[in-house]
Amino acid sequence: MMVRKKKFDPSSKRLEDLKRKGQILRSRDLNSGLIIMVGVITLSVMSDYFQVQFRHNFTDSFSSIATIFRAKGPISSRSPGN
Repeated sequence: MMVRKKKFDPSSKRLEDLKRKGQILRSRDLNSGLIIMVGVITLSVMSDYFQVQFRHNFTDSFSSIATIFRAKGPISSRSPGN
């Protein structure tokens, strides 16, 4: 299929109709696309760092919980005031 080049630019009425229908690329569409691309690239570059930090925080949190329970003793042996 051959694409023919149009001889004339679209009229102002045609452009207004397309704008009303939302069929013209706007700068906010471009901005949204760029923001999504930057976000995806940032997450892919930083994913190893996030994984290491999450693992460190997870391990740190649960080891401190275990330390607290070891210091206070088992729950069944505590008096009601503890």
